[in-house]
Amino acid sequence: MVYIDAVEMAGGTGHEHIARLHWVDGTERNWATRQEMVNFLSSETNHAYVRDGQGQVEVLAVLNAHPQYVRTHRDGRFTDNLLHLPGGPYHQ
Repeated sequence: MVYIDAVEMAGGTGHEHIARLHWVDGTERNWATRQEMVNFLSSETNHAYVRDGQGQVEVLAVLNAHPQYVRTHRDGRFTDNLLHLPGGPYHQ
């Protein structure tokens, strides 16, 4: 299972400004560009998550935007969990 635990922003503070995402899958860890993560999540068999105080939140690709980007989704609505990760504009 892929977990995203940090982001790098470029040129702004919104989801479309996430330039890179740090991911962990077991003992493997690496960085992916925003587009690499969009491409990864475009496959129905690939999934990524962010851990939060309530468990985990799924990360989805937003394909109908330009540029395409990724965003967390819980209970039928988009959330800002990625922006609260280390490196994000809301991280404290």
